[in-house]
Amino acid sequence: MRITDRLPGTSIWNKNQGWVCEPLPTLEPNQIAVTINVKSGIPQSDLEQSLDSVGMVSHYYYLGENDPKNSKETNLVYLAKVCHSYSELLETIGVLQSASIPVNAISVITPQLQKLSIFKQFEQRQTA
Repeated sequence: MRITDRLPGTSIWNKNQGWVCEPLPTLEPNQIAVTINVKSGIPQSDLEQSLDSVGMVSHYYYLGENDPKNSKETNLVYLAKVCHSYSELLETIGVLQSASIPVNAISVITPQLQKLSIFKQFEQRQTA
């Protein structure tokens, strides 16, 4: 889903469903996701345009568990690219920087970090 493709007046958050976008796809052990944090301070339409300009998919996903009771328990990210090597990761970050996306907006997600994010949120709800 793209923020700029939403119908006017519609939200990306639903109080009954939670995020109305897809979760970040499950990463395989040999994959590394390069993402852009939606809360990076850059207007989302500008992020989408920058990603489009360098040929990257500008759809957003949520990272973590989708809990309609608390939107702050997940991160909303653009998935720039899934990389299969360290050199591909470095190249992707360079392409993003050439598209004027600052390095502090870029996140690198490994399969282990993805699992930890989901587990941590599940554990927090169990103790609440």
